[in-house]
Amino acid sequence: MSCRKVSPIMPVSGEPEASRDPDRIDAAIQEGRVNNSTAVSLVAFYLGGLNILAARFAGTCTQGDADRLNGVIFSILLYSVAIFFMRKSRNERIILLFISPLLPVFVLQSIFSFRLSYELLWIGSSACDVLEGAPLSYPAHGGEVFFAISWPLMATAFVIGIWVVWMKRAPSGPGTTLSG
Repeated sequence: MSCRKVSPIMPVSGEPEASRDPDRIDAAIQEGRVNNSTAVSLVAFYLGGLNILAARFAGTCTQGDADRLNGVIFSILLYSVAIFFMRKSRNERIILLFISPLLPVFVLQSIFSFRLSYELLWIGSSACDVLEGAPLSYPAHGGEVFFAISWPLMATAFVIGIWVVWMKRAPSGPGTTLSG
């Protein structure tokens, strides 16, 4: 029986220790093992969340103008960048820990997205009726079909993207075989 020494900084699998052991997240940050991809991912997640809040709550529907909902395009781009760099960073647990304060925003985004789609396509409301909560009092914006498709698409793609990255991460914990 032989024993092989494993480096405390880089395990045999080549995966940073911080992404395998949540108890070492602080040490990983202090030792500088959180790379630029992690930082880019975190910034993109927060900007995407802030953009969703701005698109949802900032502005008025003067004369039926619901152009603020076009912010979904920017959020799709930001979330795509965030998920790409999350996968590239290999620090999924750290990123998920630091975006956990955004969880209420992600839940709000999902609920609003599907409610918007339902009210625009099935009820026949205008986008401003949904945004402002006024029953059938605003004129149609003209982009209702785009909003009804893009918002739920963004919410669904976001959840699927996070799930796929999480499922494709390197195995860790008990039962992980160390070969080499």
